[in-house]
Amino acid sequence: MKAIFTDNIFRGYDIRAKVPEELNSAGAYVIGRAYGTYLAQRRINQAVVVNDNRLSAQLIKTAFVNGLLDTGINVIDHGLGLVYSCIFPSILINPKAAFLSLLPTTPKNTMALSWQLVFPTP
Repeated sequence: MKAIFTDNIFRGYDIRAKVPEELNSAGAYVIGRAYGTYLAQRRINQAVVVNDNRLSAQLIKTAFVNGLLDTGINVIDHGLGLVYSCIFPSILINPKAAFLSLLPTTPKNTMALSWQLVFPTP
């Protein structure tokens, strides 16, 4: 399958795309590999992920997670939940953990992928 991720989906703080017109699973895999490489270069080896109940969320998350795994990132999948399902475990499990949340925007076929790095505070 050819990777689809159009250039208009990239924002300063997240990715918003219509699935599958602007982002398909192969595209999510490529983005996952890129993000995994970014994390690995910063010596971050763990990511926590969560998704909502949109039909496309599981497909996109699975592809993204496979990209992370292929770069050597350990993934903790918190399954179905809200962004808070991802933030608090990241802080408790590893204060330097990175996390990704796959949460929707409207309309129903649009996904938002966002991520942050969590660093310990002095």
